[in-house]
Amino acid sequence: MAVSEYDISILNVVLQTAELRIGCSICTTKEEEITYSIKTIPHKCQENLLLAKLKKDGKCWRPISKRPEYPNPMQYDVCWFFAEGSGCTVHRKRCTFARSPEEVLIWNFLKRHFLDLESLISLISELEQNVSNLEGVSENIFADWSGEFQELCRECFNGSPCRITERESSHVCGTVLGHRWTPMMVHCLEQTPGNRMFSEIRPLPPKALLQLCCHDTKDKSPGHSPLECQFAHNKVELAVWKQEINSEWNRMELLWLSQKRRQPQHSNEVRLLSQNTTTKLHTSNDSTGVSARGPMEYETSYQDRLLKEYRDSDKTVVIMAEHVDEVDITHDEDLYLECQEVGTEIKWTFQIKTERLLSHVALLKNEPGAIFNLGDSSHNMACTYSVGNAFVKSGLCYEVTVTFKSSLSGLFEQWLVLDFDIRPVLLQKLKVRVWQSLLEPEGVLETFAPILERWHKENRVIMPYLPHLPSRTQDELLKTYDLPQKKHGASKTADSITTISRQNYRERMHHFLFEEEHVEAEMVSRLDFRGTMTLSNNLTSPYEEIGFCALPGELFGTLAFSFNITQGAPEGFLLKREVESVLVGEVTSCDPKQKVYEAVIIRDVASDKEIHLQLSRICCSDLGLQKDQVRDMEVQFQLNRLSFCEMHKAIDLLPDLNNVLPDFTNSCVPSHSPKYPKLNANQQAAMEFILGELDGKNGVAPLLIYGPFGTGKTFTLASAAKEVVCQSSGRVLICTHTNSSADIYVSRHFHQYFEAGYHEVRPLRIKTTKKRIAVRATDAITLMYCLLSPNGQLFIFPMKHDLDSHRIVIITTSWAKNLRELKLPENYFSHIMIDEASQMLESEALMALGLAGPKTRIVLAGDHMQMGPKLFSVGDDKRSDHTLLNRLFYYYQSEKKNVALESRIIFNENYRSNKEIVNFVSTHFYTGKKDTIRACGNVPAHPKHYPLRFHHVRGEWHLHPKSQSWYNLEEAETVVNIVGELLDDWPLKEWGPQKAEDICVLSEGHQVQVVRDKLRRKRLGGVLVQNLANVQGEYKGPSHFSSLNTPLRVKTTTWF
Repeated sequence: MAVSEYDISILNVVLQTAELRIGCSICTTKEEEITYSIKTIPHKCQENLLLAKLKKDGKCWRPISKRPEYPNPMQYDVCWFFAEGSGCTVHRKRCTFARSPEEVLIWNFLKRHFLDLESLISLISELEQNVSNLEGVSENIFADWSGEFQELCRECFNGSPCRITERESSHVCGTVLGHRWTPMMVHCLEQTPGNRMFSEIRPLPPKALLQLCCHDTKDKSPGHSPLECQFAHNKVELAVWKQEINSEWNRMELLWLSQKRRQPQHSNEVRLLSQNTTTKLHTSNDSTGVSARGPMEYETSYQDRLLKEYRDSDKTVVIMAEHVDEVDITHDEDLYLECQEVGTEIKWTFQIKTERLLSHVALLKNEPGAIFNLGDSSHNMACTYSVGNAFVKSGLCYEVTVTFKSSLSGLFEQWLVLDFDIRPVLLQKLKVRVWQSLLEPEGVLETFAPILERWHKENRVIMPYLPHLPSRTQDELLKTYDLPQKKHGASKTADSITTISRQNYRERMHHFLFEEEHVEAEMVSRLDFRGTMTLSNNLTSPYEEIGFCALPGELFGTLAFSFNITQGAPEGFLLKREVESVLVGEVTSCDPKQKVYEAVIIRDVASDKEIHLQLSRICCSDLGLQKDQVRDMEVQFQLNRLSFCEMHKAIDLLPDLNNVLPDFTNSCVPSHSPKYPKLNANQQAAMEFILGELDGKNGVAPLLIYGPFGTGKTFTLASAAKEVVCQSSGRVLICTHTNSSADIYVSRHFHQYFEAGYHEVRPLRIKTTKKRIAVRATDAITLMYCLLSPNGQLFIFPMKHDLDSHRIVIITTSWAKNLRELKLPENYFSHIMIDEASQMLESEALMALGLAGPKTRIVLAGDHMQMGPKLFSVGDDKRSDHTLLNRLFYYYQSEKKNVALESRIIFNENYRSNKEIVNFVSTHFYTGKKDTIRACGNVPAHPKHYPLRFHHVRGEWHLHPKSQSWYNLEEAETVVNIVGELLDDWPLKEWGPQKAEDICVLSEGHQVQVVRDKLRRKRLGGVLVQNLANVQGEYKGPSHFSSLNTPLRVKTTTWF
């Protein structure tokens, strides 16, 4: 086959870094396991061996073996345990890592260009033969004109100032301008040191006249166009044209031969024409040679130019990304860190391995109150930019250090940019939170002492609180997934080094859950108490007129802390959500036979500085406890492990891995012909995927619906569910992360359809009852589709016949695990749709996926910018990496198959909000561009007020002792006044009839109740007041958000 220009360009990329030779056992000698030498022997070479040697630091020829078919990592690397002569000392023959840097280079090259080793050998062989046959033509041109030939970017070459930018493997020009690559060939001749002449070699015109042009190419008179001229504009161009017309010779051989002759250089080095050099340019617009001299035309900083480039770029060019091909980066510290003292210095060290030259290193953000610095912090002035050469460690390995120090408390962010003269640049986002711990005592703590070790069944005898004993099933679950002891010195990043595969998927999921549980348990242990406990046999709630009397033989124990335990601190959050019991024991030495006793936390009488415990009869008896005593006790708070164990079980019960690691070689895209006029193009594509027919040979991967708020994700899923049950015998399971979202499917989508006579869509809403308040908090419409106890006070779990009589089942994902108890047959659900998939852990989503059969179609929908799962083992910016939707999104993106691309649909047309609000959110919270989300709903604004308003409130925060959350009376009063003004000035023409329930106020914690109470006093009880976490992406109408100023927050804004 003939070697195309595109193929030559591909080979040029790797040949700039390494030399390649094809050989066989006759013309090569194997010195060591991966060390070869080349012999010159006349023979017919079998060409079955590829050798490579790095041009820089390459001392010998290395063999290149066949790239492993599996696994298929994003980036290959050299085996850590390989030793020449011994092989891999850990994995032996099963090792799938490369044996040398040369093999890494070639394997990554093959992966990027979808080549196998045999194809590469054939390509090199044919190219060498082609070069050999026509090398005489190229040598003659070089002999006549000397110099060298290069391929440059036309736009940079003709721009002002002129830039000499050589070709890179990317289709985007490597300058900071980042425009599309438009190649041109030039002849470069260095006349004197620092004085070079570039002559453009234009493509051969269709009717070329092999003579020099007699016109001055600046002449633009009628009848002569420099760009369309059929005459040659310089003698080198004429010589090249003659050879192209008279033979099969290809001008790209000049580039190939130039690459072989010159010393290796970085292929994308940008050289601005400055005062120190004189360059003459021969282009189609100037044949006389013009000297280009003058100062640099850039007066702005590198950071300003890069940010302007980012803002001005279109959607086809990615300017900054957190992953860049051919660049491997590691760091010694987490990118998100916390410290409790102002002035503490923090240091990150980044190790970069790459095949490219690092040109620029910069910090993009200016954070008042903090100093981020490149290098050490010994400089008086912060260093925020440096050339890449300053960080060279060895070869193409770099070590970049960033230091941080603050003079204020708060959250500080920084963007570290590593620019390899390609687009995108590599971006690393750093965050540091500086705050004073709320667990810091107000004075010297006499009763607070460090706990030397945590109690567990191996170092203490644990006596359970009998009424609190887990069920037999729960006890078996806790034993099956017992938390392993944490190994000290274990690497934090060990779990992330290996790409998730079918071989390690379950192990990786289990490992992450254990890591998260260890971190949460450590945070809870910060509450451990060693001090005095006050004993009594009755308690009175300070908030309600409720009294508690201890059972016979039992007592209540009260712990008094000298600090506030708030939900704003991680310990307070976990105490309220994940801790139900403690272990209580006498303050003694480390005696493995000592008994410790489980006690239950009484939440109804808890306060911000007191915690009350219910002590068991055996505890009181063994320790001789009596009412009105004050005893020295040690208390250790225990994390509720049951939710973790249930997620572990979901991992092991997953029938297969096809829905978490789809095989796109055996997948197809369903086809469906009916159209739905109420849907936009992306919604229509999602409907076709959900309802379509398969090709009869292949399965179907999960459909990913990715989109911001208000883009119709829930509407599309509900519409698809209606069509499934109306057009076929299918049965749909809809899972959400929150109960409020599940209720919306019933009240806003299926109820009206059912009332209209479509009885197939009657949903079954499955809810759990932990408290009677769950029934009272559910709206009347949703209750019509729930299963209730005879007295209507409790929700009951369905039997299989209940499911059989309904074609649409709606449940929260965490509760879906209980459907396994019904022993449903395989493929019982034809479709499983998981909404809010970006808000739940991947292992939580598996609770629903465990109900899927081989023929079940899976749909995942969500918005990665909404609140992700609450995690403590990773930074806030990494939470979404542990959701199934996000991981699959990037997994699909890495697969270069149309099936993968068509199985991922992005919604970006917003129908819920006013255009100004959509543009604001799109610009500041998504991609920095206002057109990423398009406002398509024509939602009218208030005629007198701007759609988005901010109100600053100078108020004082207070801690509510029972809920342990913050509230602000002044801010609540401001919100109520704004709501009243809005109702008084309601625009009937734009918004229709006035309805108080169309207004929603969002806040958090006790502030929700404070706002509700104030609205009721103003007779505005119809206004909806909700916790922010319960209504993410759901509400349509005027909304108010109340953001409190607390010790852990710096925002004091109320907006609506």
